[in-house]
Amino acid sequence: MNKPTITNAQIIQHAFGYCQVHATFNDGTSQELFNYYSEEISFREPEFTGMTADEARQLRHKRDVEYLQS
Repeated sequence: MNKPTITNAQIIQHAFGYCQVHATFNDGTSQELFNYYSEEISFREPEFTGMTADEARQLRHKRDVEYLQS
């Protein structure tokens, strides 16, 4: 069975660079995917379109590792 894919993502910015990524999926569900600090890594909302929740979290992990290794 195919996992739902993201049709829309929203990045909500809070104080001190704290951001949350919320996604809406093609099955109509919505959820918070993850959070991050914008001083360390960054995302654009459209880059999540077509990904599964797992793929989006893997992207966050990849960017986090790249940041920590820089």
